[in-house]
This record gives sequence, C-alpha cells and structure tokens, in this order.
Amino acid sequence: MGAPAVAEAERRSSDWVNGQILESQQVGVLALPDSTQRQHVADGWLRVGLRLHRGVVDGSRLTLELMAVGAPAELLDRAEACCSELTDVAAIAFAVASAYAGTALAPGGLSASEPLRVDPAALVLGLFHEGFFGGEIALRVHGAWREADLRPEIAQALQPIFIAARNSTELARGAVEWLLSGAGATAIAELERARPQQLSFEGLPLLSPGASDPHLQRRGLLAPEWLATLGERCLHHELPQLRSRLLRRVTH
Repeated sequence: MGAPAVAEAERRSSDWVNGQILESQQVGVLALPDSTQRQHVADGWLRVGLRLHRGVVDGSRLTLELMAVGAPAELLDRAEACCSELTDVAAIAFAVASAYAGTALAPGGLSASEPLRVDPAALVLGLFHEGFFGGEIALRVHGAWREADLRPEIAQALQPIFIAARNSTELARGAVEWLLSGAGATAIAELERARPQQLSFEGLPLLSPGASDPHLQRRGLLAPEWLATLGERCLHHELPQLRSRLLRRVTH
C-alpha cells in the first residue's frame, strides 16, 4: 500500500556497505568455494538489503503521515529513530551480500510512492497490515533463525536486524493504538473484517523452490515452502488473535 518500488542494485563503492560486517563475513565466504552457492547467498542478502533500504523511505513517509494526522511528539521521535536504525541495518545486509558477491553492492534509486495517507482510517488499516501484522510475521522468521544452526557471523549480522524489526513493529502497534483511540476510531469496524489480500516475502533471503542446501541455510536462506506455510498459519490463527488483543486494548 503505497510502498515505492526498488531499483536494481548498483555495483559501486558505497557507504551503504558496513565495512566491519563485510570483513567479518570473509570467513564464511572462504568456507563456501562454490561460486554458484556464493551467488545464491549474495542474491538472498541483497533482497534483504534492498527491502531494508526501502523501509527507510517507508519510515520517512510514515513520519509525514503521522504529522499530518496530529500524532504526538513521542510517536514522531520513535518513527525517526526507526528510520535511522533501518539505515544502519540495511548497510549490514548489503555488506553480507557484497562479501559473497565479491564486489560492493549498493542500493539504486526508488520510484515515486503513492500520495501520503492522510485519512486516519486508511492509515490505520495500512499500518495494521503492513507494519504490525507484517512485523509480527518478520519476528517469527527471526525466531526461526535464532533456533537454527546459523554460521556465527551470519547470526551476528542478523541480531541488529532483529532489533530493528522489533522496534518497527512496536512503532506500528503504538501508532495504530493511538489512531484507534482518537482520529482513526471509525476504522474499528472495518479492521474487524479486513485481512491482507496477499503476503509478500520479497525482503527475505530465499532458497530456490524445492531446494534444500545446508550450506545456504546456515547462511540464512529460507525455503519458500516453509514461508508459505508460516504465512497461512499467521493469516488463519495469528491475525485474528492480534486483532482481537489490539481492539480490546483500545476499546476497554
């Protein structure tokens, strides 16, 4: 809903690549001599970096939307802090991708986004589905990563990305609660019935469909079939529970 499209990554030197993380990944690169496998890892982590980079733009847009509906300074401060945090973790993801690609990968440009959502009810629905529910799915993916046998340098790279995902999800929940308690209260009835038209896993590092490769999985790549199952479970079980808890908080 209004997210800008991501341009192709560019191969150039850039401060979007975290040098410390780039160096730390070399041990994993050397342990994976197969160039095809390396490219799979690079492509997967590039997806992560590009989505986080777009998240910086989405976050800046959210700050303007919250200002437009009169959000308190505390929410605006948190929105700006999340943008700054996403800038840092995007550089981490680009560093992992660059290490396995053997060349610096930097984000390209972004196409123009849709107009700002200045209607409080529309902002509630967008934030709930994209920021809150989508964020909860992302946290469940991070939970699976934390239980997996990842390479230490990959786990190290994922930790700050997990913290950023948690903070962004909490921001979305706080903004939705504030809106439902005031200007966006008219969205309560629609929120009780609404559900996302589709789930997107565009910002996650994916294995090829049907593939199973422990070398790639230890570097964070996920099976699309597992993600599809997770998405269905979240839609049918987690979404109603999240919505019910949220509505109880704002209506009692």
